[in-house]
Amino acid sequence: MSTYQRITFKAIIELAAPPSWAAAICPVLVGTALAFGLQGEVNLLYTLILLFAAILMQSAVNTINDYFDFIKGTDTAENCIDTTDASIIYNHINPAPR
Repeated sequence: MSTYQRITFKAIIELAAPPSWAAAICPVLVGTALAFGLQGEVNLLYTLILLFAAILMQSAVNTINDYFDFIKGTDTAENCIDTTDASIIYNHINPAPR
């Protein structure tokens, strides 16, 4: 009998993996700086939308990676010491659709 629980806000944040967001934020900031340097102006609304979309895509990739690591058996409680690295395991999330 499995002991899966409902997903919590903490688990959602762990699946999104905020420490990896730098990989999404830095290219947007570099592109924004380059655009400002070349054009002398930047549309703030478009920049914020792009930043939000980049963070959302990075979070989706992190969640998909955790899911497939769980499905393939790569993430287990025995080989993942960091609880945020295998959040599906440590938060007892059932990734199967209902």
